[in-house]
Amino acid sequence: MTYNGTNTSSLAVYGYDGAGNLLNESTTTDAGTATSVRTTNNLNQITSNVVTPVSGPAVTFTYTHNGDGTLASKSDGTNTWAYTWDPDGDQRLLSMSCELSASSP
Repeated sequence: MTYNGTNTSSLAVYGYDGAGNLLNESTTTDAGTATSVRTTNNLNQITSNVVTPVSGPAVTFTYTHNGDGTLASKSDGTNTWAYTWDPDGDQRLLSMSCELSASSP
């Protein structure tokens, strides 16, 4: 079937592990396929995510977690995002900051 209108279609495919964690996803459009592949640890926390856009290079994000399980940081190898949580233990995000490298736009 051929469609020459202005709307495009897309197909999203998701993959999960036995614990129900989303491990991979792909979205295919007329422009191509973008993917995201996650790795989790034994606490079911995301430790890495490789994101491959339709065009351009893949970017690997790595994640660290605090002792209480909250996200401590995320890095793409160039920039690092730091997360600060409520110290009362209710896991409420208070702030997020980003250290941009000198080469970032």
